[in-house]
Amino acid sequence: MSNSIINERQSYITINMFIGKVKDFESRIKCSSPTEKEHHFNKCFGESGQHLYRTFVYSKNTLDFLNGLDKQNLMQFMSFDW
Repeated sequence: MSNSIINERQSYITINMFIGKVKDFESRIKCSSPTEKEHHFNKCFGESGQHLYRTFVYSKNTLDFLNGLDKQNLMQFMSFDW
């Protein structure tokens, strides 16, 4: 296999993982009370959780929120089991 096919496959897997994480996140957040939502953010993002929760509340949508995350917080989001 050529490198471009391997890179394309890895990108596809990464994108599918990201979409899966976003869907899990959205369903968990949709069904939670504000207190539970904040708890999930604190578990996922640690010290940044409260700030990021407020940012999320004022975001237009989930992707708008995720687009604003720095690399470290985005990696935490991707590794957290929603």
